Amino acid sequence: SSDLLVLAVPVLALAACAQPYVEPRLGFIPKSVTLVDGPGPDESHQWIDPDASASEYGSIRIDQVRPVTTGQYEVSDDDIKQVCALFDGRLRKEFVGWQGTGSKTLVIHAAVTALRANDPARNVRAQGTENRADRGYAACEIYCTDGADGPVVAAYMETSHLGRRGTKRLGELGTVEGVVNDWTLALKDLFKKAKPVD
Repeated sequence: SSDLLVLAVPVLALAACAQPYVEPRLGFIPKSVTLVDGPGPDESHQWIDPDASASEYGSIRIDQVRPVTTGQYEVSDDDIKQVCALFDGRLRKEFVGWQGTGSKTLVIHAAVTALRANDPARNVRAQGTENRADRGYAACEIYCTDGADGPVVAAYMETSHLGRRGTKRLGELGTVEGVVNDWTLALKDLFKKAKPVD
């Protein structure tokens, strides 16, 4: 009928739009942690222990960021190392001045779980377009423990796309510096929800 035809057109139009790729959870975050949808602009999931208090942690230690052996990496080994180093450095810079007052140590474990190169030759669309075929992506999994081998108190994972921002034409790693910055701030914001720390 004509009514069915009218309804079918927007449905088909929606189906034609390419959806952003989301890297599946690879198991770096312990399986005992049940993640829920996060507030990020890309696909993110998170969890925090409802009994955790940020002020209990007077110091923070960061394990070296590394790739996961089962991850999807469509770039060179040097690019993988570069992104892991950028993420590691950003975490250390952000958490170096942590102002908790307790005696506990929070340990941050982070991994880059996927990295697909951006295609600068095809990346000509404006920021925000839904067609992601020409955009690379990066994904992370992060979890925080009470001490080196203690229970998990917070976890976060996200797939972020490395496409064009504004009018800048990007290289293969796209906006990766902005992406690792976003991951770091998202983790800090998540953990501060336990109890705000200035």
